[in-house]
Amino acid sequence: MPANVFFEWDPVKLSVGVQSMDGQHQRLIGMINQIYSASERPPSLEGNVRAFDSLVQYALMHFQQEEELMEREKFPGLKVHKIVHEDLVKKLKAHRDQLIDHEGEISSALLTFLKVWLTGHIMGVDRQYGAHIHEHHR
Repeated sequence: MPANVFFEWDPVKLSVGVQSMDGQHQRLIGMINQIYSASERPPSLEGNVRAFDSLVQYALMHFQQEEELMEREKFPGLKVHKIVHEDLVKKLKAHRDQLIDHEGEISSALLTFLKVWLTGHIMGVDRQYGAHIHEHHR
């Protein structure tokens, strides 16, 4: 893994088989890596909160597009997936509050949360809609 890379895209483990969603997942990984890079520098409240807010805004857009895709494809797990997204948004907001409380210092707990969240989300619930789409488009 190159220096300053905390999280690397692995197409075997992380691809859901939907090109647009895989591209967005790769972008999220890139944004997490930017936050990781920032963690290696002295804390900057404004800069680190801005980077985190960019990640959250992109995640919200991704969730919306993912849910629209699942609705279009009549994915039966959409309702549960929406609840998972809502829970993740709450957790992201709590981490943002902690980032502010700690003067912009990016903790290892935040970095671990981001990596575990995205990896688990993709390999768990996202792969389910990918399989559903491929099954129904044969």
